[in-house]
Amino acid sequence: MVYLDAFVPENGQSLLNLVPPGGTAPAPASEYTLAPLPAAVFGANPEVAAFVDVCTSPRPTACFVQPIKLTGGIDRIGRKTYIYCNVPAPTTFTQFYEKLKNKQGWAVQTLPCTHFVQIDMPNELTALLLQAVA
Repeated sequence: MVYLDAFVPENGQSLLNLVPPGGTAPAPASEYTLAPLPAAVFGANPEVAAFVDVCTSPRPTACFVQPIKLTGGIDRIGRKTYIYCNVPAPTTFTQFYEKLKNKQGWAVQTLPCTHFVQIDMPNELTALLLQAVA
């Protein structure tokens, strides 16, 4: 299992519960959707931000507000990886990096790039993903 610069909620939490104080949360786009955050929020340079912003669309509100129900099955997964992108530091995901970096059963990797790692560092990301499944 690989978490790529992502939220790692615990049982009963929703994604909006995990936005750090002062962080940016998505705004409503309609009755059932939330607007995507501008890529600049994640530190993307103007060229990447323009590309990403054109490609994004509203997300279902429930994905952000519905609490997750976990049963403890994650503990039975033998290989867990968290890939943390640390530009601009700290990020929304720093809290998960800090929590997992010394946790038994987790391999934690860091890439010096924005949340848009697939654009910023595609070769390095590919290498980490291949390492996670090898």
